[in-house]
Order: sequence, then structure tokens, then C-alpha cells
Amino acid sequence: MLSFQDFLRESLSTPYSWQWDESAIRRTERDVVKVVTHREAYFETPDPLMEFHVEFTKGISWWATFAPTRESLDDVSGSWHKDVYEVLGTGNAFRVFATVIDIMKAFVQLEHPDSIRFVGGGGEKITKTGKQLPSSRDRLYQRFAKYAGRALPGYTQEEEPMVGNSTYTLKRIGATDDAVTPRVTPNS
Repeated sequence: MLSFQDFLRESLSTPYSWQWDESAIRRTERDVVKVVTHREAYFETPDPLMEFHVEFTKGISWWATFAPTRESLDDVSGSWHKDVYEVLGTGNAFRVFATVIDIMKAFVQLEHPDSIRFVGGGGEKITKTGKQLPSSRDRLYQRFAKYAGRALPGYTQEEEPMVGNSTYTLKRIGATDDAVTPRVTPNS
């Protein structure tokens, strides 16, 4: 039987297979160039079978979101769409996080962002005396953010703690602020 440390090491070093969703790339025209403002990747987990989407959206800084999705039929329009849903206790969180980090590494190679921000955690634990404590999910996201900061060469991790939903920033070493000049590609 694997020790927890061996399980963790193996999970974090074996991401699921994933791919970019080329149809989800959005660009904004600025003068004579197109600026990428959105990228999306996806992957599936086998047990339980779920599809995860990882999205990067450019505002003042890049924001990353990642969540499991499922397709459902809209009763009114009759069309299929993706719903985000919450998953707890599947036992594959570390491998999912390893995949998200693998996608973040590829994103950094494509866009060279000064920072990537994401919100993590959820829920809170309240003691009998009324004191708020981070939930196990908050602690899991703290670990993920620290690991991501170490896994992305040239980036450090910063946290804006808040019980229930902390904001994490992966900041490129040497970046001066979030208002950065986006990477551009020529119009074709």
C-alpha cells in the first residue's frame, strides 16, 4: 500500500490527458492586432466520469476558473448546454489539480501573463465559540496554490486570505503590476 506522501507524489506527477478547445479562443481587435482574451481547455476523469473545464479570461489580469461540468438539456430552448456542478469527496482532487497545473504551464508558454488569479476554497468551519476556521476545502486550495507557485517556473504565489473564498495570485517574478500589455498576434 502506498504511503500518503507516495500517493501525493504520484498523483501530482500524473495529470489526466487534456486538450485546448480551439473553438473557445476569443480575440479582441486592438488597432492592427488581435489580442487573445480567452482560452479554454478540458479533460475527463474516469472514476467518477466527469468533464472539467479550465478557462482563462483576460480582464486587467488573467483569471483562471476550473470546475467539473455536465451537459444538460434546457427544457425551454431544447438545446444542450454545460452546467457547472460541485463535486466533493471523489478522491482524485490531487490528480485534478496536477492536470490544472499542467494546463497552466501550457497557458504560460502561450500567453506569458504577468499574473494568473483564481478564487479557491468554499465553506467555512465555525467552532462552538463562533470562531470561523478555514474548511478542509480552503486548506486544499492553499496547498494547490503553493504547489502551483512552485511548479510554474518564474512565478510566485500570493494569497489574499478570506475564510470561505481566498483569492490566489500566481505572479511572474519581476512583474510590476496587473495592468500589463497583452501578448498580441498579427491580424490575418
